[in-house]
Amino acid sequence: MIVVIPARYASTRFPGKALADLGGKSVLRRCFEQVTSVVPRSQVIVATDDERIVAECSRFDMRWLLTSSACLTGTDRVAEVAERVDSEWFINVQGDEPFLDPTGLQIIIRRASDAGPEVHLFNAYAQIESESDFRSATVPKVVTTPDGRLLYVSR
Repeated sequence: MIVVIPARYASTRFPGKALADLGGKSVLRRCFEQVTSVVPRSQVIVATDDERIVAECSRFDMRWLLTSSACLTGTDRVAEVAERVDSEWFINVQGDEPFLDPTGLQIIIRRASDAGPEVHLFNAYAQIESESDFRSATVPKVVTTPDGRLLYVSR
């Protein structure tokens, strides 16, 4: 199992967000620390196309892989890592999640290890509980079947 943290510098809404200072540490570093509180460092890879993010990773001993600048999404970066690294599971934790709850990650890891061969993908999500989140363009809307199978995600 590998946790991939896609991180880009060229965010359209907040360029450089992954390296923004958050209480003395970069957003990316805080995210990495949350992940490595439950996953060994050797099983975590930051996927990026930017040398500034590579420098941050090198400075703080975060394993990294350089991906194509043609990647449109974090999921595309995870797919590139999956083509180059051998693992049964790849867990995508976005690099702008400095407040990631490690308990949620533990649940995903447990579900992946318990999954049968017919399961190929998990997608974690949280219930939308306010109208402002429902109407927000920054909050992904997840639509599932009654038994929890993903139909689509939209903003």
